[in-house]
Amino acid sequence: MIRHLYIHVPFCARICPYCAFHVHRGGVEEHRAFVAALRREWRAAREEFPLGLETIYFGGETPSILSAELFSELAEELPRERAIPEFTLEVNPATVTEAKARAWRAAGVNRISLGAQSFDAAMLELLGRQHGPKDVAETCDLLRAHGFENINIDLMFALPGQSLALWESTLAAALAYRPEHVSAYALTYEEDTPFFEKRGLWRLEPAPWAKITRPSCSSGTVRSPSSRTLGSVSISIVRLPTTGSGTGSAATRSGGTSRPSSSSRQTSASGMGEKSA
Repeated sequence: MIRHLYIHVPFCARICPYCAFHVHRGGVEEHRAFVAALRREWRAAREEFPLGLETIYFGGETPSILSAELFSELAEELPRERAIPEFTLEVNPATVTEAKARAWRAAGVNRISLGAQSFDAAMLELLGRQHGPKDVAETCDLLRAHGFENINIDLMFALPGQSLALWESTLAAALAYRPEHVSAYALTYEEDTPFFEKRGLWRLEPAPWAKITRPSCSSGTVRSPSSRTLGSVSISIVRLPTTGSGTGSAATRSGGTSRPSSSSRQTSASGMGEKSA
């Protein structure tokens, strides 16, 4: 019995300089061929394995890059006997449209993992992201307007030139959008990436959190200064040890792969956490 389904979408419009994933920058025709092949695979799998889906997770590079039409075609292959309790889609703020939001809701998506990474324009430019701080705000508003009540926001910390004050400002900006969950990832330098080549130029004084002994993955409840309006939100923090090979979390490699379930507002980290495109 298959209860949990993960679908990896390998496309990105742009390759981020910290990303070491095998990424395809294909266009619409490549997207269409991928969707057609995946639909054939699903049909074959259904004949062999019984389905009792409890969770579905669309992840990878940038699954939200698929058009509303193609996402709807994929959704046609999903069982319709009952609603899926948790159906998550990783979303890049630069790829969201009204048509896509409607298609995601119609397909049964009920949880969004939003790859914000930062709310600072300079940090987003450094990371090679397509979106700006304003795009994140507009995306959050659009998703809420279309009925998405469970949103995770991905953030990255320990970035070159990122001060503690700047990180605190980014975290506060994320909390202002009332996400149900925040995932925070420490940057790691992956081999065969532009960031790995520049790491020697970016040696900074250890950040305050680097002197704190803590597990590699932790979670907890954080209240913002305006907690009367924001309430509490669960935050997962992922810090992986630096190795010679540049091993790091999926979050730091693709901008959005072990992913925790988040069926409630209080969500603890599981494994390496989750990332968004």
